[in-house]
Amino acid sequence: MRWYERAAERGSAQAQFYLGLMLENGVRGEPDAKAAAGWYLKAADQGHVEAQSRIAEMYYAGRGVAPAPIEALRWFAAAAEGGWPSAQYNLALMYERGIGAAADASRAVRWYERAVESGIDAARRQLSYLHAVGGPGLEPDPIRALMWLDIAAEAGLEGKSEYRDGLTARLSAADLAEAGALGEERLERLQGSAPAPR
Repeated sequence: MRWYERAAERGSAQAQFYLGLMLENGVRGEPDAKAAAGWYLKAADQGHVEAQSRIAEMYYAGRGVAPAPIEALRWFAAAAEGGWPSAQYNLALMYERGIGAAADASRAVRWYERAVESGIDAARRQLSYLHAVGGPGLEPDPIRALMWLDIAAEAGLEGKSEYRDGLTARLSAADLAEAGALGEERLERLQGSAPAPR
């Protein structure tokens, strides 16, 4: 831990991140969320995307820092733009629920789609739900809702049968065929762009 402290004090973002992680998890003694947040913030300021995501989580939960939804949104956005998958999902969730900013379902959809492309399977089901109900900036689209439900099922995330039944009851045979074709096309693209493990 001393090596990390020296490197962190010299400005190494990676060491600052690891020191924050060790402090948060109590690697050498009791966990210290406040000190961890300080080191995450230093690394985040230098563009360390995982640190950006961790400090966003801390601001969201009020762990080690005062709860600050706007700061959480800002740091999730930075990490999401940097390609961090869980930050992409969490940013979408914040836009969907209007946490830290006005609810914006269309922005949520864009970030859930990026999260799916980055390997976050749970975003598939969220996309189905958002397309089913719509929201600020997004009209309901039962065809896309069914498409994403089928894509979620491909990842082993089965939806409730009542939800599927409710969607299919609203669709014609042509709509069902379109949802299937769109789903196959999207799955092919997803399988062709499978992310490297992080």
